[in-house]
Amino acid sequence: VAVGLSASGASVGAEAGGLKQIVIDTQYDQLTADPARDASNSSRYIRALVYDNLTIFKPKPVNGRYRVNLSRPDPWLARSYRSDRSGRVWTFNLRRGVVFSDGTPLTSADVVWSLRRVKNIKAAPAALTETFKTVRAIDRYTVRITTTIPNPAVPFLVSYKGLGIINSKVAKRNGATDAANAAKTDKAQAFFDKNSLGSGPYLLRTFSTTGQTVLVRNPRFWGPKPYYDQLVFRNVKPEIARLNVRSG
Repeated sequence: VAVGLSASGASVGAEAGGLKQIVIDTQYDQLTADPARDASNSSRYIRALVYDNLTIFKPKPVNGRYRVNLSRPDPWLARSYRSDRSGRVWTFNLRRGVVFSDGTPLTSADVVWSLRRVKNIKAAPAALTETFKTVRAIDRYTVRITTTIPNPAVPFLVSYKGLGIINSKVAKRNGATDAANAAKTDKAQAFFDKNSLGSGPYLLRTFSTTGQTVLVRNPRFWGPKPYYDQLVFRNVKPEIARLNVRSG
């Protein structure tokens, strides 16, 4: 995670008082922390760290360097996935034991709700679900996506950060909906801008569209413990970022 972040802009690692922190200087084009409504360039790392996806692309060591194989996504929240012969039915088997940041267990109901909400919000990320005919829970830990046409890109699409999985119970209590008219009736954007509803390695502490966004380590994260305690994203011009790197 930290290696990928340092490539996004000028970044400075620091350790003060036992707090391990990295600061990332970048330029913001992000208008919200709601993953169903945001497809900005500057938010891609933030969304990936707060909201887990069904699949990801894992960096792997090759000859002493980390490289990413883009030919096939790796299972993430899904422990495995497969398609039928038609290429229109994709089945994702979920990991057991994954919890959201408040301790709520993640189940197939959250996956179905999250993907339906993206499709029905009809913001930029909805383009990823254009071929999704149905998204159904087969059982507590199995999700099936049926597409309108054969679509071998489905495992790639669900790795996109706009399709991160949300704590549906909390979201619904705070104005979110996956209904067909969600574009008009969903009222949860302000809540997403102030709260973490994901299962990822970090929690959203503060969010800003112009100044500074801070993520802190999620103590309930199901995967490997993140190295940094805190990540600080700062909205700065490129010339300031260069000066910050040179000054250490």
